Amino acid sequence: MIARNLCFDEEKGVFVGDLINVTTWFGNYIASVKFGEYEQDGSGDEYTPAKCFGFYAEATDLDRTNEAGYVIVPDYLVQNSLFRLDSYKRIGNIYQNPELLKTEGE
Repeated sequence: MIARNLCFDEEKGVFVGDLINVTTWFGNYIASVKFGEYEQDGSGDEYTPAKCFGFYAEATDLDRTNEAGYVIVPDYLVQNSLFRLDSYKRIGNIYQNPELLKTEGE
């Protein structure tokens, strides 16, 4: 198990288990900060995803759409390196704010 105090970005105060609000040009979505093995694919499914290890954000609200009806987090961006994110803000953590993981309609 990874300790919660294993910090990715000391300046932003982001830790394993934190929930972040990620801002993209598609729209905003909620992601959980994780550490471990994940698949990175920024090609839009054009290439096989690369196996990676490190800190990453995993989208929690996969069905969220923007005003135009497009899915904000396509399948190939569900897991994304924190280094690749343009903008994000810590909004809580899964231990003290489990309600942030609930989706609309639950």
